[in-house]
Amino acid sequence: MCRDNSLNALLHEAFKLLELRFQAYDQDGAQTLMYKELEHQLSLVGFCDQEKLEALFRRCSPRSALPHPAKTAAACLAPSRKTCTRSP
Repeated sequence: MCRDNSLNALLHEAFKLLELRFQAYDQDGAQTLMYKELEHQLSLVGFCDQEKLEALFRRCSPRSALPHPAKTAAACLAPSRKTCTRSP
């Protein structure tokens, strides 16, 4: 929990939350996020636009020669108007 509202404290908490979320998504413990792991976790919170997810994953692939800004990733994850059907 943040002790104060300083930028340093807020960034520390934000990165801690990102690390915890990554650990939860990395189900096999390989220290890398596989497409199926990400797809599964995002479907649990209602994100099911596979086209956007595939495009994001291709852009963020370690094999990609060009880095992509965070705003590109955020735009790819913007909620879709498609209806989500979850499998059991």
